[in-house]
Amino acid sequence: MNARGDVTEDQIIDCATLGSAAEFRVSLQLAEAADFVTLVYYDSVSNVELRWLDDDHLNVDLGKAKWLTPQIDHLGHVKISYTYSGAEPSLE
Repeated sequence: MNARGDVTEDQIIDCATLGSAAEFRVSLQLAEAADFVTLVYYDSVSNVELRWLDDDHLNVDLGKAKWLTPQIDHLGHVKISYTYSGAEPSLE
């Protein structure tokens, strides 16, 4: 959480359907918002690190990602940067 109250989370959603894979995503909830907004979906073999550089800049380190979706790089007053290796963003 930054000083303004914006919250970021690395979320894992376990699908209840037999044979379905878990869903990995990084989300951000602005202090004035009611819900989280997904910034990126990914499949990583590393631990994700979320770092506030200051109140307006968030760095998301996805480590060695196998795949990821295109990322949101700006939400409200927060600019988001990403670090990762091993994958190119894809909508598939």
